[in-house]
Amino acid sequence: MIRVFAIRCVLLLGLLGVLFGQAVMAADTPPRVFPSVLDRADFRGGLIVHLGCGDGRLTGQLTAPGNGLVHGLDTDAAKIQAARTHLQELGLDGRAAVDTYDGRHLPYADNLVNLLVVSGPWSVERAEHPG
Repeated sequence: MIRVFAIRCVLLLGLLGVLFGQAVMAADTPPRVFPSVLDRADFRGGLIVHLGCGDGRLTGQLTAPGNGLVHGLDTDAAKIQAARTHLQELGLDGRAAVDTYDGRHLPYADNLVNLLVVSGPWSVERAEHPG
């Protein structure tokens, strides 16, 4: 299960790199790449984790399909606060949440996360949860 999860994450990271490289938009308009990313990842519902959620703009876009919950994680408390404010402004309370994390261990039980989207150069342990 971990191998399939890792392969999907690697494929998704490569796809995100290509899509972000092709996205050309105004500075104040976030790229709208996630619906196609979710399609290509064959996401059918469940829990999406956005590692490196930053200000929450991309995290909010992950809620677009409406068939899952989104949990954004970042190590920077200021970014988490900005993300919370952004998600509240969009009215996404209950569908998307953000939280701080330790930068190494994802805070989930085995097989809980259906899709992991990584923004930035994050490194996580191979095990799905510590201990």
